[in-house]
Amino acid sequence: MAYDQLLLLTDNNCLKTFACKANATISGGQLLKFSENGTIGSRLSTYTWDDITVDVCDSAENCVGVALNTTTSGNAVTVLTDGFVILPVGSSVVSGGQLVSSAGYDNCIIGCFANASGTKIPIGRAFTNGAALGYAVVNLHV
Repeated sequence: MAYDQLLLLTDNNCLKTFACKANATISGGQLLKFSENGTIGSRLSTYTWDDITVDVCDSAENCVGVALNTTTSGNAVTVLTDGFVILPVGSSVVSGGQLVSSAGYDNCIIGCFANASGTKIPIGRAFTNGAALGYAVVNLHV
């Protein structure tokens, strides 16, 4: 499912974001994970915005937020960790009020449920019902 924009409904009057380096081309609205390349220096005074790098999320267990801007690899991206956003729903229906997690594919969300590998890690709560392959309003809280 192509998804190349972010619709931020509200930021709860307290926008929670951080800036970091894109390790790939990232579109605004995509779910992100930390990449393996980021290294913070041994002294606090050596930290810079590009010590942390992110990639597009490819696993249900590692989502750290949503990209607020579109950028190419090596440039800055702002990551939203708290706010109301509209996100695409995966292959299963999401119910309003249900905890949701990254589906790990196509930038989609799925309901949190127990499965063979354990419980999915929630990234927020759906505020509306979302049809399979549709969209839902999500209170993102990573």
